[in-house]
Amino acid sequence: HQLDRHADALATPARFMTKTKSEAPEHVSLRAALLSQTGDGAEASAIYERLLAANPRDKKVLMNAVALYQQADNHAKANQFLASAYE
Repeated sequence: HQLDRHADALATPARFMTKTKSEAPEHVSLRAALLSQTGDGAEASAIYERLLAANPRDKKVLMNAVALYQQADNHAKANQFLASAYE
């Protein structure tokens, strides 16, 4: 039952993004947040890294990426992202 809810949570924004052809950072970031909450940290981190490459000053995306890496016990990567905020 839990997996069904996770699939549904991911399907709704995926349909929205497909229908609207949206690549808006806030929509892509929402997808990454859902992926991280449903256990797909690898895809979520790839999305966050792509978003940060496009806009390194986006503090919300930065903090979401840091939280994701901290939850995955990848503190070195989390610290790397935090340090990049001061560059």
